[in-house]
Amino acid sequence: MPRMDGYEIAKKIKKLEEHKTTQVVTASVGRSAMTQGFSSGAIAFINKPFTAKKFLTVVQTIIR
Repeated sequence: MPRMDGYEIAKKIKKLEEHKTTQVVTASVGRSAMTQGFSSGAIAFINKPFTAKKFLTVVQTIIR
């Protein structure tokens, strides 16, 4: 993304009153990315590359 990364977007979403309970999943490569993802408000992290099946499994687990 040209102006901000996914972590910045996640932080902005979580600051909005109407999205305080919005659940965010981040995806990237490496442990530092995972830490940054959780610090930005994510409730789950997926290592890249990932399959659609893996993504759906994570989402299904979250919504249970």
